[in-house]
Amino acid sequence: VITELPDVAVQARNWLKGLPEESFVIEYQVFNTVKDAQAATKGKEGLQNARIAPVFSDGKDQAKFAVVIGPFKSKERAQTTITRLGLPSSTVIKAVPAAIAQASPKQAKP
Repeated sequence: VITELPDVAVQARNWLKGLPEESFVIEYQVFNTVKDAQAATKGKEGLQNARIAPVFSDGKDQAKFAVVIGPFKSKERAQTTITRLGLPSSTVIKAVPAAIAQASPKQAKP
């Protein structure tokens, strides 16, 4: 059963697809619901313009939702932003193609 993605997640996936392939994004945190992801960005410096992108695990139809910041031209620039904003060590830098790949459901292997 594939559930409909919330508009905010569809818009973020489309945004990711439009980014240069050689750029990077910061995945701040992954949440079970869009509501939780939105609550996590409220009032946090540097997260006002974050997007909430879907994250699919292998073989799962149900998405989780990542708070994503970017794009950045290099991993170094992304790392500088993480440090400047004081983001937690659980924050991950992803290459745009990897972020796009996780934003769509993968077919379960037979």
